[in-house]
Amino acid sequence: MKVLLAVAKDLISFAKISLLAWLKPTKNQAEPLLLAVGMSEVRNAEIERTKINSESVVQLDSPALNANFGWISVSEAAVFSRPLWVEDSVLGKLKLGEKVSLEQFSGRFAFMKQERLSGFVLKEEVETDKQKIWPSLVPRTVYLAGDAETIRIRALLRDEFFTTSLFLPLRDTEWVSYSLLKHNLSLPWREERPRTPGSWHKLLRGVVGVSVVLEARTGSVMEVFANDLSPFLAYVEAVTVDGVVKVSSVGRYREGEYQLENLTVKDLQELQPVFIVRQ
Repeated sequence: MKVLLAVAKDLISFAKISLLAWLKPTKNQAEPLLLAVGMSEVRNAEIERTKINSESVVQLDSPALNANFGWISVSEAAVFSRPLWVEDSVLGKLKLGEKVSLEQFSGRFAFMKQERLSGFVLKEEVETDKQKIWPSLVPRTVYLAGDAETIRIRALLRDEFFTTSLFLPLRDTEWVSYSLLKHNLSLPWREERPRTPGSWHKLLRGVVGVSVVLEARTGSVMEVFANDLSPFLAYVEAVTVDGVVKVSSVGRYREGEYQLENLTVKDLQELQPVFIVRQ
């Protein structure tokens, strides 16, 4: 009987020890899987790194002329200090449409340089075909709310005029704002709304960095509001030596319709526009 009790006691002790050993975490159990993957990428970084100018660029499926440049294709892209997706490694963030110079690849990452920031971004967040980010419009074409070009323009403007939810065709206010942004320009608006065509010269008069003049200048905003004409806005694409002003606009003749026009001196006399210049 004593022998049986001793054996039972030993079995109970063994079971307790086994259970405690099973419950105790192993030394490496708490190590994040992401860290392990990251260390592997560090060891292989030199092997994976590929120069942009090498023949493997063809794998990007992008136009050869734009192979050294890219444009951010998401609303906000993180820039990392290393080609790793790990804690506290973000140097800054870039917005949709910002241009970057691509230097080299490393796995899922591309090393890029920009005026204010250099580092690694995810390759899928960069587009090398500018047209896919900054669309060009076709003259005499109507752009409705659901058209790809309208959607992209409003995304770049962050729906500044609240037209997406209203399902409106592309507006002249959006077109000139987009044109300014495309040329790295913007207007220093006060907190006043609405910014309807015909009111821009009033809202911006006296604002530091802005001039309202009677002479057309390339890169300025033309605003027509005089006489019995419906107010409209246009972007000045160019001014020739003989006084012809080439302008682009949306909605002047038909809602949502994009137009390119060459305005003569006589045309300008009839329209009596003012020109808003960003200094």
